[in-house]
Amino acid sequence: KKKFSLFDNFVVMGLVSTILLWGGLVLNGRLFKQPLNNLLEMLSPGCTTTDVGSTALTYVRFQGIWLLVLLIIILIPRNRPILKSLTTKTKGNTLKMFAVGLLCGLGANLLCAFIAMLTGDVRISFVSFQPISLLIVFVAMLIQSGAEELIYRIFAHQHMVRRYGNHVFAALVIVPVFAINHALNPGFGFVPFLGLCGLGLLCAALVIWM
Repeated sequence: KKKFSLFDNFVVMGLVSTILLWGGLVLNGRLFKQPLNNLLEMLSPGCTTTDVGSTALTYVRFQGIWLLVLLIIILIPRNRPILKSLTTKTKGNTLKMFAVGLLCGLGANLLCAFIAMLTGDVRISFVSFQPISLLIVFVAMLIQSGAEELIYRIFAHQHMVRRYGNHVFAALVIVPVFAINHALNPGFGFVPFLGLCGLGLLCAALVIWM
């Protein structure tokens, strides 16, 4: 297997992944915070003062990560081969599989909500149907989850595979980094850490399989 520079070392790649995550969030706060507030207010007046607006703003701030990671992939020559993993040249990158992924994500979220209801952690009641609010949160969640996959399953995983030639090793290194970078989430602990590792392994397995 062709060896690459120190940059592809598994320790360095773990640090780089963390820097990309937090660097993207800081970048978003500096450049896009107010424009995003204005956009949400334009789409749904008064939205930013509601739970919907708060949730959307929490998720959509991950767009800074998209910008930062894509710039690094495009501007640094050694990263450019990774671009093909985002195009239809890569097996599995089809509208059909995108739809399957959305349905799987929706099913997983509904299952989590159902379990939380059974355990009494949350109560869910129907108040009204607001399609614009639903669409705003849906798009924001795609931005957030996509940003994390862009860092861990595309950028970091592909670098590790190029260096070590082993998808399983790449997954086992990147997954704990993915989980630890959620340490500031409310309620984070050992059990949530294991849950995030499980999710990371599942996502890595899907990337390897597809």
